[in-house]
Amino acid sequence: MLRMYLLQIWFNLSDPATEDAIYDSYAMRKFTGIDFMTEAVPDEATLCKFRHLLEENGLNKLFFDAINRVMVQTGHMMKGGTIVDATIINAPSSTKKRSQESRF
Repeated sequence: MLRMYLLQIWFNLSDPATEDAIYDSYAMRKFTGIDFMTEAVPDEATLCKFRHLLEENGLNKLFFDAINRVMVQTGHMMKGGTIVDATIINAPSSTKKRSQESRF
């Protein structure tokens, strides 16, 4: 749950988008350590409850301070990220190229 929360903050995702991202992204699934063969991804309501629990008790700040200390000590840096959804589609070849070839 904590790793899902971190992904949510780092990539500025809503609760439903975080759940979807775990299903869609192998990298995020691997980061969270979730194995689809043996366990399910926690749903958005569970993540929301966990996030509120952290925030109400001030634990979110403690976790981020600890994570930042470790990252600085190990020479890592976390910057905001963006998730890009790309779909490859078939497209016809350029008609411009065909018209140039027919002139020669």
